[in-house]
This record gives sequence, structure tokens and C-alpha cells, in this order.
Amino acid sequence: PPQSVGGTYRTPVVKDPFAVSLDDKIALLIRANEAMNAVPNIVAAEGNIYCQREDKIFASTEDAYIEQELYETGCGLEATAVDEGEVQNRSYPNSVGRHQGTESAGDQRNSTLLADHRRRMVEFAHHSLG
Repeated sequence: PPQSVGGTYRTPVVKDPFAVSLDDKIALLIRANEAMNAVPNIVAAEGNIYCQREDKIFASTEDAYIEQELYETGCGLEATAVDEGEVQNRSYPNSVGRHQGTESAGDQRNSTLLADHRRRMVEFAHHSLG
């Protein structure tokens, strides 16, 4: 007979991203957008925070039962600068959207990423013009 398999897995979470208030998340995004919009020639700025929790259960007729609680979080910034008909667009951390990772699901990671990169990214977009 097949051997019974069972277990559980939970993504290591420093701080539950769903315990962070919506007001705190919105305030973080507003601060990021204000910093980006303070750079000359920035005509559009966008920030986002992404949080997902997924519960999975696998059960088989061969006596396997496995539970998983998976978290993904991420954040992203994008700014567009225009000067004399030239347009430069920059985003962080990548250019294809869906800025997420599972290294740490705590909101502190999102706050740190947004704070560290918002000004540098838009200044690069601004200085790339001309």
C-alpha cells in the first residue's frame, strides 16, 4: 500500500500584510506619488501595493493530505517625464508590472522599497531627457 503523506506549509511572514490598515497603505502610496510629482517634468506618477493570500489543500485517494497558506506581497512605482517632445518612462522594480515577491510578506518591505527608490527613479527619468 502507498505510504501516507501529510504536512503543512506557511509562507514565513514578518508582519501580516492584511493586518496593515487600508489608511496606512493609502498614505504610503500618496507619499510616494507626492515625492515623484515633486520632480520637474514628471507628468504622470503611479504607485501600487499588492497583497495576496492563498489557502491550498491537496488530498488524494492514496492517503495524502497537504495544507498550504501562501502569501505574496509587492509594490511598484512608475513615473513618466516629458520635455520638448521627448518622453521617458521609468518603473521600479521592473518594467512588466506585478511587482511582487515572497521573501518577506511584511508591509515594512513595501515601505522600504517605495521610500528608497521613488526619488532616485524619477530623477533618473528626469535626467534622461535631452
